Amino acid sequence: MKKLLYVCLAIVLASCTKNQEEEFSAINMDNVVSFAVVNANNEDLLDSSNPNAIDLTTLRVYYLIDGVKTAANTGSDNPNGFYKYRVKQANDSYKYRLRVFLNPTVTNQQPKNTTIIEWNNANNDTLEARYRVYKNSPVSLLEFWENGQSRWKVQDQNTNPTRLITLVK
Repeated sequence: MKKLLYVCLAIVLASCTKNQEEEFSAINMDNVVSFAVVNANNEDLLDSSNPNAIDLTTLRVYYLIDGVKTAANTGSDNPNGFYKYRVKQANDSYKYRLRVFLNPTVTNQQPKNTTIIEWNNANNDTLEARYRVYKNSPVSLLEFWENGQSRWKVQDQNTNPTRLITLVK
């Protein structure tokens, strides 16, 4: 019995190494931003009951990959790179939001990328994102720009944790 205990202990100790690199079986990609889209009168342009609502069937999301504009295909339940959702307000009404999946194409050497929202043929927004990267995958969003203007930084996490950006169209 004592010999069996020593053999088991030897096997356990032999299987441990100090130089083993930590491996993950999955990485949570933090690459989404939510938008409220309003007009100059602060009317919700994502609300389909609004006569001036944006037609989301014409909306396209593109990723700039190696200088080439490529249609977003997230491989998820939202393959077009976006989805619309609603948020209940205190007065039991709803506000609508557009969640956009930002370009996940990054490397450890190039942690910044570009996403383009094409609202229609004449109107688009350029979104840039800088990430903390692990093994060439975006782990967490550090900063976000819309049309060259910084709109969110990781320091804003306490004041704007949902990364809700208001776009005036």
